[in-house]
Amino acid sequence: MSITWPCQLSVAQYAALGRSAPAPRRKCADCGEMTTFDGSYRRQVREAGVVHEVVVRRLFCRRCNRSDALLPDFVLRRRRDSTCSVGAAVLERFEVVIPEGATALYGGVPERPVRSWRQRFRARSSELSAVLRAQAHRPRSVLISRSSPRPWRAVRSRRAPARSARR
Repeated sequence: MSITWPCQLSVAQYAALGRSAPAPRRKCADCGEMTTFDGSYRRQVREAGVVHEVVVRRLFCRRCNRSDALLPDFVLRRRRDSTCSVGAAVLERFEVVIPEGATALYGGVPERPVRSWRQRFRARSSELSAVLRAQAHRPRSVLISRSSPRPWRAVRSRRAPARSARR
């Protein structure tokens, strides 16, 4: 299984840090016990036509004997391309106004993956619209930071405030 965490670094900054890149320890999702770091593995992430090699840390719960990968938020599970690359390609296709230069984020990506991202998004767009409409009526459902250079990365789920309130 994998756990995504909000990383404040860009892909290039994170890759440059190598094994010294920051990664938070988490409590086990099953039992609530604090996990320990249990090794890591290297993985490639492509953004703006450049392939970066990043280190993905693993967490281990001794009580459950469970191990999880700890993915920075710019890494997609089972995908080589970054979340920003996929987001820029999908948003551009559907004529959403995106920041200048954002199309360069998926530069160097073959046309076939870009086409499949857009097709999958189109196939699920009505379902996603219904979910977003339902959440729009709830307070604090979506927070967007206008100062973010990558606004689609700044969208947070409704569960984020609830998690911080539990601590």
